[in-house]
Amino acid sequence: SGGTNELFAGFAASLFNVKGHRLSLGANVGYVFGSTTNERISYINTSIANSGGIDNKGYTFNSVNVDFGLSYLWKISTVSSLTVAGVYTPNLDFAVKRNEFLAYAPVLSNPNSFTYVHELTDKGSIAMPSTIGVGFNYTTRPKNIERRTKIYELSVNGEVKMMDWSKYETSFA
Repeated sequence: SGGTNELFAGFAASLFNVKGHRLSLGANVGYVFGSTTNERISYINTSIANSGGIDNKGYTFNSVNVDFGLSYLWKISTVSSLTVAGVYTPNLDFAVKRNEFLAYAPVLSNPNSFTYVHELTDKGSIAMPSTIGVGFNYTTRPKNIERRTKIYELSVNGEVKMMDWSKYETSFA
């Protein structure tokens, strides 16, 4: 359970816009934060109801995030256009707090009955590698020669993101 959140502000500007060609540049600066918990419960088949073990691993994390983007729009005609864009995100260095425990419990619903086999609380970091993304969008629509009330569009999109996972690192005290 858990999740990741991001609070960010962005800025974008058109570098030039000439005769159906537009080049834009943008950046986002944000704060990424969240927490995750992975809990496994096992039950022992005995006459004592609800006895067993709990393996719990929790992480709380945060980091500052920056994204840079570049976008090129080409208005091919009055009814079609092509956009090509790229995004670069530098390495993310997360500050992480880790909590883990492994416990046996004669009554799993009562945390006061836990016998802890292993407990760990420490701080560390997780280094996420940089990300590069490229994408395109081609949009076209029929010419509006009949003064239609609805105009339909056809859009073809593609996107690829790349990250070198061999540069992923964790470090705990």
